[in-house]
Amino acid sequence: MKKILALTLALLLMFGCMSVVFGDEPGKIEISFKVGDSILNINGKSVEVETPYVVDGVTLVPLRVITEAFGATVDWAEDTQKITLTYEDVEIVLQIDNINAYVNGQKQALLYPPQIKNEKTMVPLRFITETFGADVQYDDKTEGITVIKTLTPPPSPPPIVPDRKAFVGDSYYNWSMKQSSDLELSYRTFDGRENDFALGSDTSLSISFGDNTDNITFDALKGKALELAKNFTLVSQKVLKTKSGIEYISTQFRDSKSYADFRSFLRPSGDIVTIALFMDLSTSAEDRQKYVDILDSFDFTMSKDDTDDLSDVTDGMRLFDQKDFKIEFRLPADWRDKSNKNRVNVFYFSKYDKDGMLEGRGNLEIYSNEDNDTASAWAAESLTTAKKETNSDLCTFGEIKSMTIGSATASYYQYEVKINNINYIADDIYWEYEGFLYNLSVEVRKNNESLIQKVIDSVNFEAINPDDVGILSKPTNEDEAISTINNTSIGFTVGVPASWAYDDVKENFSDKYNEVLVSFMKLKDGHYTQQDVGNILSSIQKNYTVKVTKKVAAINKADLASTSYSGFMFEFSEVEKNSLTYYISAYVINVGNSTYVINVSIPLESYSDANKEIVANIIKSFTVN
Repeated sequence: MKKILALTLALLLMFGCMSVVFGDEPGKIEISFKVGDSILNINGKSVEVETPYVVDGVTLVPLRVITEAFGATVDWAEDTQKITLTYEDVEIVLQIDNINAYVNGQKQALLYPPQIKNEKTMVPLRFITETFGADVQYDDKTEGITVIKTLTPPPSPPPIVPDRKAFVGDSYYNWSMKQSSDLELSYRTFDGRENDFALGSDTSLSISFGDNTDNITFDALKGKALELAKNFTLVSQKVLKTKSGIEYISTQFRDSKSYADFRSFLRPSGDIVTIALFMDLSTSAEDRQKYVDILDSFDFTMSKDDTDDLSDVTDGMRLFDQKDFKIEFRLPADWRDKSNKNRVNVFYFSKYDKDGMLEGRGNLEIYSNEDNDTASAWAAESLTTAKKETNSDLCTFGEIKSMTIGSATASYYQYEVKINNINYIADDIYWEYEGFLYNLSVEVRKNNESLIQKVIDSVNFEAINPDDVGILSKPTNEDEAISTINNTSIGFTVGVPASWAYDDVKENFSDKYNEVLVSFMKLKDGHYTQQDVGNILSSIQKNYTVKVTKKVAAINKADLASTSYSGFMFEFSEVEKNSLTYYISAYVINVGNSTYVINVSIPLESYSDANKEIVANIIKSFTVN
């Protein structure tokens, strides 16, 4: 299998069919460099790239650095200049010169947008790598940047049962193909959209369903395949049909050691379905023909009588079965698994519509009950926090009640929220069982409220063996510590919550959970008047669709760190169609002969008294060195 790695990797970077572990050290991804150097160490190898650089405190690196280090798949839309990066279960959509990004369909504001420099795509390093679950470290002494991610291989699903039928397939997605004695399922996602099979020791076959978010055409699929094949020896590209008459593109190419047959389907459902066969050229002629026959047999038809069905969908619901934690329940079959693989006791599922708005989500968390906690106490604590951190104009919360879930009595509360004229309803459920605490939250659009009870009724669980899962400590909601950050580049000190992230030069700070952003910049020397600030506001308004605007007002000296400081502030909300609303505010502060601007961005649903108080404390802690 190692002989075909190079060919497989190229396909991954273009289309994302399989998973590969990168890095010279097993189970680890590492990038290290100094800003200004063009030679980077990527997974133990020196690689020369377009030189990374820093703009407004954000380190930009060539897109190639991300794909080579993580093996992330990348899709480039020339007409819109959109970049789609996919790694594990995380999808990031970026656009050149656009400050907004989308992570698994949810909008997030970047500190600085992607750029094109010397015909190379430059992207924000920290945002992408931390979103992919890596840790970014900056050494003040050496000015070196290190990105590290420790990999945990996913558990392998059980192989196809020995008593095989003639075909294997999936009744939910309605596909099937022949199977042989050496065909083994090596990986399958919860939603069934990724399926990897091993055929012998040197051949693999993958079946992948992808969203056609860019409305790509059949001819464009042909072009993408040819673009990939130009790096290899093209054998052929043909438009063929399955036995049932479904058209597809077959692109075959090879290098000196391996061969690939890559087949693309554009389905009426809006999916791009990719079937890829990777084969070592040393494979015997007999086996080679057998494997090609399996590939040729793939079709969007299925007969249950002679097919081993991989799907477990019943009445539109798919089974989630977490064997380590001995819990199972059913979720809508079209919800995707978006869990962070670094958090083994937290599971997240969701579905978004074509406009990027949530249709439904489910979240399960499991913790060790180290302090003899009760479910009712945890529910009360969670309710208090939720009320504190959410916008009371959008969210309403019910009282804590009791329900039966599985074999336990649970405490729960219900809440409703309205975002962009869409009403949502959710149950947040807490229970304790045999030394472990559970939290299951299900949120759907209100017109689909009955789905919540359908999920709850399907929950079953047994006692967890602590030796199997170890200690799983529950986070606390105690008042958070404050970190004092000293910025030497533009000369200020500020206090921010210890959990907040910040960029390499300590000018941009963010609360990832509530998506609050606070950034600092220094203007040219000289005092800024109210008229100057008004001009800044007018300039910004030209770039936003503004719903609410507060006039420029003087900052109360009691809200600043020193009575010698003075300044002005303004606030407005930015509104975009089919997107979220953000409150944007700016504080222009005069200190001596210098002027600083503190920009603040808070999503509408997080625009709460608690988050406004955090921002106010950050403003008041700001001092010039």
